[in-house]
Amino acid sequence: MSTGSVWMRRARLSLTFALGVVILGLGVASVVLDHLTHQPGTGGPAADALVGAAGVVPATAVGTLLAEGKELREFSGRQYVLEEALAGDVALIEAWEADRWGNLTYKSSARNFNPVMAMAAKLTIAQAQHIVDLGVLDPEQVPTPGIFVQRVVHVPYGEPTVT
Repeated sequence: MSTGSVWMRRARLSLTFALGVVILGLGVASVVLDHLTHQPGTGGPAADALVGAAGVVPATAVGTLLAEGKELREFSGRQYVLEEALAGDVALIEAWEADRWGNLTYKSSARNFNPVMAMAAKLTIAQAQHIVDLGVLDPEQVPTPGIFVQRVVHVPYGEPTVT
């Protein structure tokens, strides 16, 4: 068995356990997973969850079944479908470092969607590989300030898995 397959099994078990805890503990009625599910014609759940956005206007759904019954808008001569944005109740975030106030840093591509999802969710639970003392993190290197994080869980397991 290769190292990659061991990691993948561990990641699936970890994700399943974490989702199970959240779903059972908080009484979640439905779950939207970015990178695991994708609604064609939109930017995906992460793009739909833009902070403060009530809706998104993708052009790719115009003329498809996804556009049926939805409001069309025209901007600069091009048609767009008005889609209601998805609001996240819970965001499960993987961070490289965190302090006790919930300030987070990331490695590599983990920086792409984690900050946006943390800001869009009502409750953000961050899994951090390293917990550092207050003042250690450079404020200029913190893409997710603690104001958007409600829980931090220390889960040390080595180098970042995201590339």
